[in-house]
Amino acid sequence: MMMLKEDLYRELKSNEGSVMSGQQLADLYRVSRTAVWKAVRSLQEEGYPIESVGRKGYRIAKGTDLLTTDGIRAFLTQPDRIEIRVFRTIDSTNGEAERMIADGFRGPALLAAEEQTRGRGHNRSTFESPAAKGVYMTLLLPLRLPFTEVSFISRAAADAVTGTLSGICRQNLGNAETAAQQSHEIHTEKINDIYDGDRKIGGILCEVLASDLESGCIDVAVIGIGIHLDGLPAGVTRDRITASITSRLYRSLYDRSENPDV
Repeated sequence: MMMLKEDLYRELKSNEGSVMSGQQLADLYRVSRTAVWKAVRSLQEEGYPIESVGRKGYRIAKGTDLLTTDGIRAFLTQPDRIEIRVFRTIDSTNGEAERMIADGFRGPALLAAEEQTRGRGHNRSTFESPAAKGVYMTLLLPLRLPFTEVSFISRAAADAVTGTLSGICRQNLGNAETAAQQSHEIHTEKINDIYDGDRKIGGILCEVLASDLESGCIDVAVIGIGIHLDGLPAGVTRDRITASITSRLYRSLYDRSENPDV
């Protein structure tokens, strides 16, 4: 059932805006129309924007911006190196990363969510994470860095975010048909706070773990990033933004780390 759901969503997304009949989908994946109906119904209940069009079939409306594993992977520069997990709703992507580590997982992995119910900010504050309004992600990476490099991880994350968002804003400005398109000044303050001009739009929360304190080295980094995107990424999907930040940050930390498995 899970595999069929993933296949159906991928097929409908690749034919965005077009109606595909239940029989077409059943023939394509060699299942019954009832199996297709059940899978689509399950996807709809999970919040996937699949429309049932009369008796004609199903479609995803053009311009739908929904985070998906395949969508993110398509934009990554290292798609086969990182496990990707996408959640419709979760308490916190950083919290999920910690649970994975407790279960023995060491990454690399990207966790992304449409919505967080208890998103984490600095000093135990809460980061508001409304559904489909931003990028809420955590990169879990096995590293081999001295503890003295902790600040480098935060700077690398800040550079990945500002580089991605500044590039998107320049693209939108260049594509604007009128002078009404307002420019944006994306920058960070105190390394961890993300600003668009004088408006704070997000933050970065880095947590590091070590299996051997005597070594003086970081073994695993958990890097949480939350960004409110209102007014920023016109025409650019959150899949692409998430993938761009991940690729930039992954490369920066890989170049710095002594761990060959990153």
